Amino acid sequence: MRSAGRLRELYGDALARFAWGYLRDESAAEDIVQDVFVRAIEQDVDARDARAWLYRAVRNLCLNRLRDGARRGEGRLVTAFDAADPRTGALTRLIGAERGDAVNEWLARLSSEHQEVLRLRYAEDLSRADIAAVLEIPPSLVKTRLYEGVRRLRAIAGE
Repeated sequence: MRSAGRLRELYGDALARFAWGYLRDESAAEDIVQDVFVRAIEQDVDARDARAWLYRAVRNLCLNRLRDGARRGEGRLVTAFDAADPRTGALTRLIGAERGDAVNEWLARLSSEHQEVLRLRYAEDLSRADIAAVLEIPPSLVKTRLYEGVRRLRAIAGE
């Protein structure tokens, strides 16, 4: 397995963004990511499978935290992603936020399964094989959900 520092360097920011997409809480997202890196070291995760393993572990911990919170009446699952990048200029962020709001509205009309697959593919840039590993579903189902999700998104955008 790669060292924890190298894993953090390679995947830390992306995993924190991914966790934030579920939790909408920066501190909680960082806690989840840190916990996942500790588990990766303890379980001596194979370097060849590290990316998919890390994303799957972050997803599972986020879903567990959301389920626990839902049982206590705290919040709901959020799977849409933000399109505005905070590293850009103010005008670009404003335009991105307006577009992002529209995209988030369109995404909200999709099933959570389609939202999640689209987010993993287009926001997190995971391959179909990695998405299948993260979600623990067959690659053929990933392909189908991507196709249907994009088709439905186009139909919604055209309305």
